[in-house]
Amino acid sequence: SGGQVFGHDTFNIGRSEDRGRLARRAEANFGTLLKAAYSKDNLGHDLDLLCLWIIREYEQSRFKLETIDPNEAIAPNTFLLKPYILLNAGTILFGEEGGGKSYLCQAMAICMANGLNHLWHVPQAVPVVYVNLERSRDSMLAREVKLRDVLGIMGTSGVQYMHARGRGLPSVIGSVRGWAKANPDGVVILDSISRAGLGDLVSNETGNLFVDSMNSLNCAWLAIGHPPRDNKNHLYGSMMFSAGEDIGVQLLSERQGSTRGVALKVVKANDIAFPPTAFLAFEFAEDNSGLTDIRVAGR
Repeated sequence: SGGQVFGHDTFNIGRSEDRGRLARRAEANFGTLLKAAYSKDNLGHDLDLLCLWIIREYEQSRFKLETIDPNEAIAPNTFLLKPYILLNAGTILFGEEGGGKSYLCQAMAICMANGLNHLWHVPQAVPVVYVNLERSRDSMLAREVKLRDVLGIMGTSGVQYMHARGRGLPSVIGSVRGWAKANPDGVVILDSISRAGLGDLVSNETGNLFVDSMNSLNCAWLAIGHPPRDNKNHLYGSMMFSAGEDIGVQLLSERQGSTRGVALKVVKANDIAFPPTAFLAFEFAEDNSGLTDIRVAGR
Protein backbone atom coordinates (compact mmCIF):
# COMPACT_ATOMS: atom_id res chain seq x y z
CA SER A 1 0.00 0.00 0.00
CA GLY A 2 1.89 3.04 -1.27
CA GLY A 3 5.18 1.24 -0.61
CA GLN A 4 4.49 0.89 3.12
CA VAL A 5 5.73 -2.28 4.85
CA PHE A 6 3.19 -3.78 7.24
CA GLY A 7 5.23 -6.81 8.26
CA HIS A 8 8.18 -9.00 7.27
CA ASP A 9 9.75 -12.22 8.52
CA THR A 10 12.20 -14.97 7.66
CA PHE A 11 10.11 -18.12 7.57
CA ASN A 12 9.44 -21.46 5.91
CA ILE A 13 7.03 -20.69 3.07
CA GLY A 14 5.77 -24.27 3.10
CA ARG A 15 4.43 -24.04 6.68
CA SER A 16 0.91 -22.69 7.09
CA GLU A 17 1.63 -21.64 10.69
CA ASP A 18 4.47 -19.41 9.53
CA ARG A 19 2.39 -17.85 6.76
CA GLY A 20 -0.49 -17.26 9.14
CA ARG A 21 1.75 -15.55 11.66
CA LEU A 22 3.06 -13.14 9.05
CA ALA A 23 -0.45 -12.40 7.72
CA ARG A 24 -1.74 -11.64 11.22
CA ARG A 25 1.22 -9.37 11.96
CA ALA A 26 0.71 -7.43 8.73
CA GLU A 27 -3.07 -7.12 9.18
CA ALA A 28 -2.62 -5.76 12.70
CA ASN A 29 -0.79 -2.78 11.17
CA PHE A 30 -3.53 -1.99 8.64
CA GLY A 31 -5.45 1.24 9.02
CA THR A 32 -9.26 1.26 9.34
CA LEU A 33 -9.87 1.85 5.62
CA LEU A 34 -7.44 -0.85 4.50
CA LYS A 35 -8.92 -3.38 6.93
CA ALA A 36 -12.37 -2.71 5.46
CA ALA A 37 -11.09 -3.07 1.87
CA TYR A 38 -8.77 -6.05 2.37
CA SER A 39 -9.81 -8.61 4.99
CA LYS A 40 -7.47 -10.80 7.01
CA ASP A 41 -8.89 -13.88 5.23
CA ASN A 42 -8.18 -12.40 1.80
CA LEU A 43 -4.65 -11.44 2.87
CA GLY A 44 -3.97 -14.96 4.13
CA HIS A 45 -5.38 -16.50 0.95
CA ASP A 46 -3.26 -14.28 -1.30
CA LEU A 47 -0.14 -15.07 0.74
CA ASP A 48 -0.90 -18.80 0.35
CA LEU A 49 -1.22 -18.37 -3.41
CA LEU A 50 2.05 -16.41 -3.62
CA CYS A 51 3.97 -19.04 -1.66
CA LEU A 52 2.49 -21.88 -3.76
CA TRP A 53 3.59 -20.03 -6.92
CA ILE A 54 7.10 -19.68 -5.52
CA ILE A 55 7.27 -23.40 -4.72
CA ARG A 56 5.67 -24.67 -7.96
CA GLU A 57 6.84 -22.15 -10.53
CA TYR A 58 9.67 -19.88 -9.44
CA GLU A 59 11.84 -22.49 -7.70
CA GLN A 60 11.49 -24.85 -10.69
CA SER A 61 12.50 -22.21 -13.21
CA ARG A 62 15.33 -20.39 -11.41
CA PHE A 63 18.10 -22.33 -13.13
CA LYS A 64 18.27 -23.06 -16.85
CA LEU A 65 19.55 -26.14 -18.64
CA GLU A 66 22.13 -25.74 -21.37
CA THR A 67 24.03 -27.79 -23.89
CA ILE A 68 27.64 -26.66 -24.27
CA ASP A 69 28.42 -25.29 -27.71
CA PRO A 70 31.46 -27.23 -29.09
CA ASN A 71 32.61 -24.04 -30.80
CA GLU A 72 32.59 -21.97 -27.63
CA ALA A 73 36.06 -20.72 -26.72
CA ILE A 74 37.49 -22.03 -23.44
CA ALA A 75 38.57 -19.34 -21.03
CA PRO A 76 42.15 -19.97 -19.91
CA ASN A 77 43.12 -20.17 -16.26
CA THR A 78 43.96 -16.63 -15.19
CA PHE A 79 46.22 -16.20 -12.19
CA LEU A 80 45.87 -13.04 -10.14
CA LEU A 81 48.85 -14.08 -8.01
CA LYS A 82 50.68 -17.07 -9.45
CA PRO A 83 50.55 -19.87 -8.43
CA TYR A 84 48.18 -19.38 -5.48
CA ILE A 85 45.19 -17.24 -6.52
CA LEU A 86 43.08 -17.81 -9.63
CA LEU A 87 40.41 -15.56 -11.08
CA ASN A 88 36.97 -16.55 -9.74
CA ALA A 89 38.37 -19.44 -7.68
CA GLY A 90 38.86 -20.12 -4.00
CA THR A 91 42.10 -20.68 -2.10
CA ILE A 92 42.58 -21.73 1.52
CA LEU A 93 45.97 -21.12 3.12
CA PHE A 94 46.57 -22.85 6.45
CA GLY A 95 49.44 -23.03 8.88
CA GLU A 96 50.15 -23.16 12.58
CA GLU A 97 49.44 -20.26 14.91
CA GLY A 98 52.04 -17.50 14.80
CA GLY A 99 53.53 -18.78 11.55
CA GLY A 100 53.06 -15.57 9.60
CA LYS A 101 49.84 -16.31 7.69
CA SER A 102 48.25 -12.90 8.16
CA TYR A 103 51.46 -11.03 7.39
CA LEU A 104 51.89 -13.14 4.26
CA CYS A 105 48.30 -12.60 3.05
CA GLN A 106 48.51 -8.87 3.72
CA ALA A 107 51.69 -8.79 1.63
CA MET A 108 49.86 -10.68 -1.13
CA ALA A 109 47.03 -8.14 -0.93
CA ILE A 110 49.40 -5.20 -1.39
CA CYS A 111 51.24 -6.91 -4.25
CA MET A 112 47.97 -7.64 -6.09
CA ALA A 113 46.57 -4.16 -5.52
CA ASN A 114 49.72 -2.64 -7.04
CA GLY A 115 50.72 -5.24 -9.63
CA LEU A 116 54.03 -5.89 -7.83
CA ASN A 117 56.21 -8.82 -8.87
CA HIS A 118 58.72 -8.63 -6.00
CA LEU A 119 57.71 -11.96 -4.49
CA TRP A 120 55.16 -13.54 -6.81
CA HIS A 121 54.06 -13.19 -10.42
CA VAL A 122 51.21 -10.66 -10.47
CA PRO A 123 50.11 -10.04 -14.09
CA GLN A 124 48.26 -6.79 -13.33
CA ALA A 125 46.87 -4.75 -10.48
CA VAL A 126 43.42 -5.85 -9.29
CA PRO A 127 41.01 -4.64 -6.58
CA VAL A 128 41.54 -6.30 -3.19
CA VAL A 129 39.52 -6.22 0.03
CA TYR A 130 40.93 -7.66 3.26
CA VAL A 131 38.11 -8.80 5.57
CA ASN A 132 39.59 -8.66 9.06
CA LEU A 133 37.65 -10.73 11.61
CA GLU A 134 40.77 -11.55 13.64
CA ARG A 135 42.75 -8.46 14.65
CA SER A 136 42.35 -4.91 15.81
CA ARG A 137 42.42 -2.13 13.24
CA ASP A 138 45.57 -0.72 14.87
CA SER A 139 47.35 -4.05 14.39
CA MET A 140 46.47 -4.17 10.69
CA LEU A 141 47.47 -0.52 10.26
CA ALA A 142 50.86 -1.07 11.90
CA ARG A 143 51.55 -4.08 9.69
CA GLU A 144 50.57 -2.24 6.53
CA VAL A 145 52.93 0.62 7.36
CA LYS A 146 55.82 -1.85 7.57
CA LEU A 147 54.74 -3.74 4.44
CA ARG A 148 54.41 -0.56 2.39
CA ASP A 149 57.93 0.42 3.37
CA VAL A 150 59.35 -3.04 2.62
CA LEU A 151 57.58 -3.27 -0.75
CA GLY A 152 58.45 0.28 -1.79
CA ILE A 153 54.92 1.67 -1.79
CA MET A 154 54.70 5.43 -1.48
CA GLY A 155 51.29 6.65 -0.28
CA THR A 156 48.24 4.41 -0.13
CA SER A 157 48.55 0.67 -0.72
CA GLY A 158 45.26 0.52 -2.60
CA VAL A 159 44.03 -2.35 -0.40
CA GLN A 160 40.57 -1.83 1.07
CA TYR A 161 39.96 -3.14 4.59
CA MET A 162 36.75 -4.28 6.24
CA HIS A 163 37.37 -4.42 10.00
CA ALA A 164 34.85 -6.56 11.89
CA ARG A 165 36.80 -8.13 14.73
CA GLY A 166 34.60 -10.54 16.67
CA ARG A 167 31.62 -10.12 14.33
CA GLY A 168 31.75 -13.26 12.17
CA LEU A 169 31.08 -13.89 8.48
CA PRO A 170 27.25 -13.64 8.65
CA SER A 171 27.57 -10.04 9.85
CA VAL A 172 29.75 -8.94 6.93
CA ILE A 173 28.80 -11.21 4.02
CA GLY A 174 26.22 -8.75 2.68
CA SER A 175 28.78 -5.96 2.54
CA VAL A 176 31.36 -8.29 0.99
CA ARG A 177 28.86 -9.37 -1.68
CA GLY A 178 28.25 -5.72 -2.51
CA TRP A 179 32.00 -5.17 -2.95
CA ALA A 180 32.40 -8.33 -5.02
CA LYS A 181 29.52 -7.38 -7.32
CA ALA A 182 31.26 -4.08 -8.03
CA ASN A 183 34.67 -5.80 -8.41
CA PRO A 184 34.17 -9.20 -10.12
CA ASP A 185 37.81 -9.25 -11.20
CA GLY A 186 39.00 -8.62 -7.63
CA VAL A 187 40.06 -10.71 -4.64
CA VAL A 188 38.47 -11.11 -1.21
CA ILE A 189 40.88 -12.11 1.57
CA LEU A 190 39.20 -13.49 4.70
CA ASP A 191 41.09 -13.58 8.00
CA SER A 192 40.05 -16.11 9.20
CA ILE A 193 37.93 -19.29 8.90
CA SER A 194 38.26 -19.84 12.65
CA ARG A 195 36.52 -16.49 13.28
CA ALA A 196 33.78 -16.97 10.67
CA GLY A 197 31.19 -17.81 13.35
CA LEU A 198 29.26 -20.34 11.24
CA GLY A 199 29.27 -23.17 13.76
CA ASP A 200 31.40 -26.15 14.73
CA LEU A 201 34.24 -26.34 12.19
CA VAL A 202 34.22 -30.15 12.21
CA SER A 203 30.60 -30.17 11.00
CA ASN A 204 30.08 -30.86 7.30
CA GLU A 205 27.21 -28.35 7.36
CA THR A 206 29.58 -25.62 8.56
CA GLY A 207 32.15 -26.49 5.90
CA ASN A 208 29.57 -26.45 3.14
CA LEU A 209 28.03 -23.20 4.41
CA PHE A 210 31.43 -21.49 4.43
CA VAL A 211 32.38 -22.62 0.92
CA ASP A 212 28.93 -21.77 -0.47
CA SER A 213 29.10 -18.31 1.12
CA MET A 214 32.51 -17.58 -0.37
CA ASN A 215 31.70 -19.04 -3.80
CA SER A 216 28.52 -16.96 -3.95
CA LEU A 217 30.74 -13.87 -4.17
CA ASN A 218 31.58 -14.83 -7.78
CA CYS A 219 35.11 -13.50 -7.52
CA ALA A 220 38.46 -14.85 -6.36
CA TRP A 221 38.85 -15.45 -2.62
CA LEU A 222 41.62 -16.41 -0.24
CA ALA A 223 40.78 -17.62 3.27
CA ILE A 224 43.16 -18.23 6.17
CA GLY A 225 42.79 -21.44 8.19
CA HIS A 226 44.56 -23.32 10.96
CA PRO A 227 45.65 -26.96 11.38
CA PRO A 228 44.63 -29.18 14.33
CA ARG A 229 47.07 -29.23 17.23
CA ASP A 230 48.05 -32.87 16.72
CA ASN A 231 48.54 -32.79 12.93
CA LYS A 232 49.97 -29.76 11.12
CA ASN A 233 49.58 -31.28 7.65
CA HIS A 234 45.91 -30.56 7.03
CA LEU A 235 43.31 -27.89 7.68
CA TYR A 236 41.33 -28.14 10.92
CA GLY A 237 37.66 -28.91 10.43
CA SER A 238 35.37 -30.78 8.09
CA MET A 239 36.75 -32.25 4.88
CA MET A 240 34.17 -30.05 3.12
CA PHE A 241 36.52 -27.07 3.51
CA SER A 242 39.25 -28.75 1.47
CA ALA A 243 36.70 -30.34 -0.86
CA GLY A 244 35.36 -26.88 -1.71
CA GLU A 245 38.66 -25.10 -2.27
CA ASP A 246 40.25 -24.89 -5.72
CA ILE A 247 43.76 -24.39 -4.38
CA GLY A 248 44.99 -25.49 -0.95
CA VAL A 249 48.26 -24.08 0.41
CA GLN A 250 50.11 -25.25 3.49
CA LEU A 251 52.38 -22.71 5.17
CA LEU A 252 55.36 -24.12 7.06
CA SER A 253 57.33 -21.77 9.29
CA GLU A 254 60.63 -21.71 11.18
CA ARG A 255 62.27 -18.98 13.22
CA GLN A 256 66.03 -18.44 13.26
CA GLY A 257 67.06 -15.42 15.28
CA SER A 258 65.30 -12.37 13.84
CA THR A 259 64.42 -14.16 10.59
CA ARG A 260 61.27 -16.18 9.99
CA GLY A 261 61.48 -18.57 7.06
CA VAL A 262 58.23 -19.74 5.48
CA ALA A 263 57.54 -22.42 2.90
CA LEU A 264 54.44 -22.40 0.70
CA LYS A 265 53.42 -25.90 -0.37
CA VAL A 266 50.41 -26.42 -2.64
CA VAL A 267 48.51 -29.47 -1.36
CA LYS A 268 45.48 -29.23 -3.69
CA ALA A 269 45.30 -27.90 -7.21
CA ASN A 270 42.16 -28.02 -9.37
CA ASP A 271 42.87 -27.70 -13.10
CA ILE A 272 46.47 -26.54 -12.62
CA ALA A 273 49.82 -28.26 -12.22
CA PHE A 274 51.29 -28.57 -8.72
CA PRO A 275 54.00 -25.91 -8.43
CA PRO A 276 57.23 -26.51 -6.52
CA THR A 277 57.38 -25.47 -2.88
CA ALA A 278 58.36 -21.80 -2.57
CA PHE A 279 60.41 -20.22 0.22
CA LEU A 280 60.38 -16.71 1.66
CA ALA A 281 62.24 -15.01 4.49
CA PHE A 282 60.70 -12.34 6.72
CA GLU A 283 63.38 -10.21 8.39
CA PHE A 284 62.55 -8.42 11.66
CA ALA A 285 64.49 -5.71 13.47
CA GLU A 286 66.59 -6.78 16.45
CA ASP A 287 65.04 -4.00 18.54
CA ASN A 288 61.52 -5.47 18.03
CA SER A 289 60.43 -2.47 15.97
CA GLY A 290 58.92 -4.74 13.33
CA LEU A 291 59.41 -6.01 9.79
CA THR A 292 62.41 -4.79 7.83
CA ASP A 293 62.39 -6.99 4.70
CA ILE A 294 60.70 -9.82 2.81
CA ARG A 295 62.75 -11.76 0.29
CA VAL A 296 62.67 -14.90 -1.77
CA ALA A 297 64.77 -17.50 0.06
CA GLY A 298 66.35 -20.86 -0.60
CA ARG A 299 65.40 -24.14 0.97
